[in-house]
Amino acid sequence: MYGGGGLVTLGIVVMGLINVLVGYESPLYVYELTSGGETTTGQVVAPALVPEGATVVASPLFGPTLRAYVVALGLIVFGLYGVYRLFDG
Repeated sequence: MYGGGGLVTLGIVVMGLINVLVGYESPLYVYELTSGGETTTGQVVAPALVPEGATVVASPLFGPTLRAYVVALGLIVFGLYGVYRLFDG
């Protein structure tokens, strides 16, 4: 049970706090796209989604996908522990 809670806390609180302390305000990838003399700023979840010709200006230390996987693993551990407790005599 502590393993599941630890993974959820790691994925949400600890990784988020480290991202903020290192200097990344957003958990998303920030890009700038200059077209026709006008610069547009946008955010995407993964670097592969950045439009062609755009420059990534900020990327998080821990990407949102990694954090989601850690939280999902913690929830799976919680679920397995619940099933164990359900069938434990």
